[in-house]
Amino acid sequence: MNADIDQRIANLSPEKRALLEERLAKPTSARSRPALIEHNANQVPVPSYGQEILWALELIENGGARFNISYSFTWRGR
Repeated sequence: MNADIDQRIANLSPEKRALLEERLAKPTSARSRPALIEHNANQVPVPSYGQEILWALELIENGGARFNISYSFTWRGR
């Protein structure tokens, strides 16, 4: 695979090769890359706003089943 990359770099125009070398010379933090989210197994997940509301309503109603879905629909046609 490295031979393929080397060949592709060798086939670049001088302008594109200069641009590639300029971008590779930048520090890693300056390159555009997605932020990594670290996972900590000891950390409790944070609920979303909607989950917090449902949790609060369940506390107020003493565990009622108001938000359980007990039926379904089948849609037909256009």
